[in-house]
Amino acid sequence: MIRARVKYQQHHLKAIYALTKLPYILKNIISDCLWFATSISAVMYLLYYSRRFPDTRYTFLIVCGALLALWTGKDIIKVLKEDGGKQKLPADGSVLDLSFSDDALDDLKTAENFTVHKVFPYSSLHHAVETMNYFFIFINKKRAFIIHKSELTEGNAYELGALLEEKLGSRFKDKRSADI
Repeated sequence: MIRARVKYQQHHLKAIYALTKLPYILKNIISDCLWFATSISAVMYLLYYSRRFPDTRYTFLIVCGALLALWTGKDIIKVLKEDGGKQKLPADGSVLDLSFSDDALDDLKTAENFTVHKVFPYSSLHHAVETMNYFFIFINKKRAFIIHKSELTEGNAYELGALLEEKLGSRFKDKRSADI
């Protein structure tokens, strides 16, 4: 049995942000960059031909291409400016007691006025990632348990990594080379 006691702090949010920021940017920016480049190319092409063959049809197309370029440029800037401010620490100051058994991950969340117990079979977990200092155990695409290796109270990081690799198989990623 491996156990961890976690009280989320700012360094947990910084770690998950460092892990997920680049894939998020790449996923959301590549298509916008292609649309931006295509619309700028079209505008330049139409500007060239509108000078050679003056016609009002080209003006409308140039304006449409320029508006598309501005729209996608705005989206690119928005994605690059996002700072992960959507992620917030739990307001209740709760503490998570996580237990890793052979069958499932047990989550016992305690706070001043309540206690919540949840069990997550390993087959229901989305994926897990081990970095130099943390374990990220994703229960779905957007929610994860973030465990600093120093927060393990029973067992050690090697045992937890081996257990997650055994139970999750290809859904376990070893990124210990990442300085997170």
